[in-house]
Formats: sequence, C-alpha cells, structure tokens
Amino acid sequence: MGFKDKLKNSFESVSDKLQTMSSSLTKVIKSAKDSSKSHEKLSEDKKEEATALKILMEESSEKFKEISKPFNEIFANIEAKRLEMTQELNAQFVQPLEGLVQDWLALQDVIKEEEKAQKNHLKAKNSLEKKHQKFEKTPEKMKPGEIDNAATEVANCFDQLKIKQEEKEKVSAEYEKKKSTILSQALSDSIKIQGKFHQNVVDDLVDANEILETLNS
Repeated sequence: MGFKDKLKNSFESVSDKLQTMSSSLTKVIKSAKDSSKSHEKLSEDKKEEATALKILMEESSEKFKEISKPFNEIFANIEAKRLEMTQELNAQFVQPLEGLVQDWLALQDVIKEEEKAQKNHLKAKNSLEKKHQKFEKTPEKMKPGEIDNAATEVANCFDQLKIKQEEKEKVSAEYEKKKSTILSQALSDSIKIQGKFHQNVVDDLVDANEILETLNS
C-alpha cells in the first residue's frame, strides 16, 4: 500500500470514528433534554392530580380533611424536587456535553484542513509526474527549471501536510482527553443528582404513608 492509500485510510478511519462519536454524543444530549421535558410535563400533571386529590380528601371524612394539607404538601415537595433535579441535570450533565460538541466541531475544521493539504500534495505529485512524462516525450518543450519547480512544490505541499497531520493528532488527542474527563464527571454528577432525587422521593413517600396510617389510629 502506497503513502497516498495509507494516508487516505488513516483519514477515513479517524473521520468515521469521530462521526460515530458525535452522533452518540448528540443523541445522548437530545435524549437528556427530552427526559427533562418529560419530567416537567409529569410534574405539571402530578400537581393537577395532587390538587384534585386534596379537594377529594377535603370533601370526604373529617380525618381525611385533617391530613389533606400535609399530604398535599408532601407531593408538592416531590414535584419541586423533580424540577430541581432537571435543572441540576441540565447544568451538570447536558451543558458540559454541549460544550464538548463545540470542541468536536473545532476538531472537524482541523481534519478538513488536513484533507485539503492531502489533496494539494496529491495534486502537486500528479503535476510532477506529468512533467516527467512530458520531458520523456518532448524535452524540447520543457521550460527551464520546470521539473525542479514542480519537485519543490511537491516538497512544500508535503511539509504542509505533515504540519496538518501533527496538528490533527494533537487536537484529536486533546479532544479525547477532554471528552473522557467531561463524560466521567457528567455521568458521576448525573448519578448523584438522580440518586438524591429518588432517595428524597422514597423518604417523602414514607412520610405520606405515616400520615395515612393516622387514619386507622
């Protein structure tokens, strides 16, 4: 396999990998945002349910009327915590990942620059090859220094290509490192935030059950 083919395969491999990563990243962000919207909608529905339940309890026996207010406050507290959870997830999970998308886009610009340098190098090599063929067939039509100038252009394009390759490798490595750090922290925060919410819900439901048990006391 020649240098051109190796370079092409290397570029396509990196490009395909990054496109897959970006697709996964944007899907996670979209899913998280959709989940937040679902929680917000659920919270509104639960508030309506709690209000209707409070009225129903107040219309029932005196005991139900006595516990309706604290019972309603518990469910209102749960929904307040649900909204707090969505806000924290947005700040500590979604937003860091959205920032990562911008880094990914910046990396794509670097990759495009390398691709451009690759095309320029190939174009210069083809031009030099044509001049060699021209020299073999009609040397009298060659201008002074024509082949040397073409060879110099190939060398210059290759130097630029190497610079762009090194830049891509550097930016890609920085992106990978940053992605790993941000993803690790974002996942950790997400688990803690959701865990705290669900534990609070369990605690609140225990309190609600204790209030209900007073009906039988």
